[in-house]
Amino acid sequence: MTIAISFARRIRSQLSHFTSQQGNGARKLVGYWMLGTSAAVVGIVAVGGLTRLKESGLSMVDWRLVHFKAPSTEQEWQDYFEKYQRTPEYRMNNQGMLVDDFKRIYWWEHAHRVYGRLLGLAVIVPTAFFCAKPGWASRPIKAVMVASSGLVVFQGLLGWYMVKSGLDEETVKRQQAARVSSYRLASHLTSAVALYCTLLLTGLRIVVPPSSITNF
Repeated sequence: MTIAISFARRIRSQLSHFTSQQGNGARKLVGYWMLGTSAAVVGIVAVGGLTRLKESGLSMVDWRLVHFKAPSTEQEWQDYFEKYQRTPEYRMNNQGMLVDDFKRIYWWEHAHRVYGRLLGLAVIVPTAFFCAKPGWASRPIKAVMVASSGLVVFQGLLGWYMVKSGLDEETVKRQQAARVSSYRLASHLTSAVALYCTLLLTGLRIVVPPSSITNF
């Protein structure tokens, strides 16, 4: 009887240790995901910066939540180019531009928007998964993940609001220039930096706990 009890206790101890190790591995996975996603945020900031430098940010004149497909036929390109020709930017900055020239600026903004949507999925979908798994993340970490998802959504809406300032006739008239509002652009960049810092610092805290840094 004593041997059986001792054996049962040993099994329970081993199972407890295994569960603890599994939990640590799961939490580390959450941390690595945050670090990887923070690196993706750096990527989209770089693409966004190049888009601004290429003066391509106002080439896409519509905004849809799900938009991955670019024009594929010559007729589709011509139809979209005609929409662009009705914008203040074309009239003030790019009068006489040809369709082939338009394609070159369009692709930068298209890549930026597709990247943004993929980044949104890379944050929101894993957040839902990790929050649903018991023991994978503490309540504070779950709160950070949910806040990051909200920040991603806010970032997308802010991007739309920013581009709108460069397409709106009244706003362009007030600015006396066909460009996005500097204030909205700064807000868009600031929210991206906030998202990056949130994911990076939380990920580092999970993967490299403060105690291990102190001991080092």
